[in-house]
Amino acid sequence: MRGFRPMLSPIELLEGAGGGVLLSILGTYLHSRRKGAEALDSELQNHIKERDGMILSQNHTISSLQNNQPHKHREQRVCEWLTQMSARQRAFITWLLDHGDIEETLISKNSPPGDIGNAYEWGLLLRRLELRGTFGVTMIYINPDYKDALYAAIHTHSEHT
Repeated sequence: MRGFRPMLSPIELLEGAGGGVLLSILGTYLHSRRKGAEALDSELQNHIKERDGMILSQNHTISSLQNNQPHKHREQRVCEWLTQMSARQRAFITWLLDHGDIEETLISKNSPPGDIGNAYEWGLLLRRLELRGTFGVTMIYINPDYKDALYAAIHTHSEHT
């Protein structure tokens, strides 16, 4: 009975058991690595979705502020300027807003009351040279960037009227 053995030798038994244990450990390790990677990937995808949603929300907020803030800022500045003006200066600015422009020489003749104050330094009033006659004339007008804000401040805020 040389070729047939009813039992495995202890060494063969240990080799088979050791190989089975190693394969089991290796399989468990590979399985846990895969599941860990899948969990990490799922967590990262959720984090990315949250971040993208937050970015989209912040971009929407920024764009709405960009559209609204310059106008509100100009209105706020105009209101501050109006509170620093005398009644005569406010009357002139209101007149100029209603009439569009005036020759600079008429301001010095007090027709209409043309006390300008700091309006040039603030950028509220601008000068424009028009070529009329021999020498041309300098016209004073409301800065178009502040025209809507000035109209709102004068005609909608009762404290300035």
